[in-house]
Amino acid sequence: MKIAICEPHSDDCWLNMGGYILTHPENEYLIITIAESPKNHNKSFVLRKFGNIKNICYSCKNIEKDYFIKFDKDGVRGEIEDIFNAKNKIGFEGLKEKIKQDTVGYDKVYGPMGLRDALHNLIARIEFDGYYREVPYFWNRNEWKGVKYKYNEYDLNDIEELKLDDDKFQYKWKIFDTVYQDQIGMMIWFRPFYKSIQIEQIYQKK
Repeated sequence: MKIAICEPHSDDCWLNMGGYILTHPENEYLIITIAESPKNHNKSFVLRKFGNIKNICYSCKNIEKDYFIKFDKDGVRGEIEDIFNAKNKIGFEGLKEKIKQDTVGYDKVYGPMGLRDALHNLIARIEFDGYYREVPYFWNRNEWKGVKYKYNEYDLNDIEELKLDDDKFQYKWKIFDTVYQDQIGMMIWFRPFYKSIQIEQIYQKK
């Protein structure tokens, strides 16, 4: 199969669907990175050597977390889109069209659920074939109500859960360890947490 995965930032695909990619090496993958990467450190570009993986980056300006807290905490739709449009010539509607064009011929196109992060939340508003749950942006159940993201549109039983075996998990960890040697934040606070995550979740569209 030909699988396209849209990621808001240059590491979200591997962090959240890396095990899926390792479990299905027969597939052809396209990773679409939305936001520009600081200092041109596009992690997904590096990951191409670990499988039949292509990567393109749209280099859009990121939406900061403060905007998400200020404008979308009550589930008000539109403000994040306006901010994205103001910061990027392509605009949100143009972004959706570009993704549609670049994924012609692909069997499945996956995107993020839209947890906690502003750009994640925005990209989750695009219609995909399925949505991956992001690490470490986990919502507590009492935070779901009133927030515009995909959990509100899905029966929680519609989850494809992938538990990695030890070999796959260790290989995924080895790749993580390889591509994050130059990013201090991921090395210090995220590394111990991520090393324990052996389950990936994909919510399939009905």
